[in-house]
Amino acid sequence: MLASSIAVTPFSVNSVSSEDDWPMLRHDPAHTGYTTTKALTTAPAAVWKKPGGYQGVSASPAVVDGVVYTTAADLYAFNASTGEEIWSAGGGGRGTDAIVNGDFVYCGGIAYNASTGSELWSPNPHSACVPQAFADGCLYAYAYNVSFPQVGAGIVALLCLNASTGAEIWRISVDFVSTDPAVANGMLYIAGSKGTFYALDAKTGKEIWSYPLIPFPTRGSPAVYEGVVYMGSFDHNVYALNATNGAKIWNYTTGAFIESSPAVANGVVYIGSDDGNFYALNATNGAKIWNYTTSGGMSSPAVAGDVVYVGGFNGNLYALNASKGNKLWNYTVQQPPGFEEYSGLHTSPTIANGRVYIGSNDYLMIVLGEASTNPPSTPPPSIQFPSWIILPLFIVVAILVALVYFKKRKR
Repeated sequence: MLASSIAVTPFSVNSVSSEDDWPMLRHDPAHTGYTTTKALTTAPAAVWKKPGGYQGVSASPAVVDGVVYTTAADLYAFNASTGEEIWSAGGGGRGTDAIVNGDFVYCGGIAYNASTGSELWSPNPHSACVPQAFADGCLYAYAYNVSFPQVGAGIVALLCLNASTGAEIWRISVDFVSTDPAVANGMLYIAGSKGTFYALDAKTGKEIWSYPLIPFPTRGSPAVYEGVVYMGSFDHNVYALNATNGAKIWNYTTGAFIESSPAVANGVVYIGSDDGNFYALNATNGAKIWNYTTSGGMSSPAVAGDVVYVGGFNGNLYALNASKGNKLWNYTVQQPPGFEEYSGLHTSPTIANGRVYIGSNDYLMIVLGEASTNPPSTPPPSIQFPSWIILPLFIVVAILVALVYFKKRKR
């Protein structure tokens, strides 16, 4: 990495969100994947769904102030309670995650008004960028070669932008990068494709330290928790590095590639491996606490209270006891006939206000909430007659009415 900084003072934008909100990928700039909102502990029901027309949703939704923001080909804002569409805007970009900061929503290189969806600012189209992280008034984004339409392809630079105006603060040249950066304590953590993990000064982009992994891209994003940065690698290992100087604290070896990002909460690291196991590791020493076996790979997890949620490539969303690892419930995403093999959940679940928000290969959005404890009200039974008796009955009634009429006339 070669850095060339531009001397601009970062602008501070106040981000107002409650503890029940989930404003960005992995919940917060440090990417802990942890929220203090109410956990959904019992078998849920689908509160509402939005079919996606098989758009292959891979972005995780953001939920702020009762609105859920998600992307497929476009960026959508839905009422989080009812699913009613509030607005939609083009240019969301498949696979790009929305970041919400007060009145701003950043997605696909464009800043939108969170209430109306109107465009507030966008960079020069010849230096297209994809926002990846927000912290302390700064938006961190990848600039990529516009001749590569795929998100993540042809990345040429990492940018730091003024989150209010879009003005560039600094830019550094990078090799191909496939992870979202984590930001904590004034430092930005990111992995490059050539097997090196970097820590940068978040205000200037200057490299502080680097750690060599293997010469393959790291897919999952890092998480920072209590002075330690955690990440999974294609060399099958989970790493814990000192966030200040990059010294290795421990590593834990799984049985296959790790594409999942870790979640960290209450002294435990949660991460999935392509060996079909979901692991809970002691954050201090890397010792395995428990593992839960599924079939195949899985998404990045999210933790609320004592429940950890993870999507499986087999189409199931699992809710596990975060302390013991036993399954509390699972929800299976049903696909249309002929698309069963594409039913995997590749998006990281979002937890907000006691509900779970997920996207899938065929649903733009599925919202799970508590199943109703009250049976639906049943209307009083109505009297119905077989269709064959209606005509004769009508004739009989007509004859009786006629007899009564003629009797009255005779009087």
